[in-house]
Amino acid sequence: DSATAGRARQFANWLKSSEYLGGHSNIVCFDMFDYFADSNNVLKASYRYAGEVNSHPNELGDQTVGPIFAQFLIDSAL
Repeated sequence: DSATAGRARQFANWLKSSEYLGGHSNIVCFDMFDYFADSNNVLKASYRYAGEVNSHPNELGDQTVGPIFAQFLIDSAL
């Protein structure tokens, strides 16, 4: 529901905030929620499985966000 989705967005925003990350140089946050969610804080329509109730991204979502996440990991390790 929209209330739960909104709380998920708030939590994702908090994880990348200076309040959470401040003073911890060994912690990084990849906002995967933002890459997968639409403006209603639910999985983007293009990343959903057709005809299914499934909160996991489909292959298009994985193929789109996966390389971005992999590059983030590489960049964070440098």
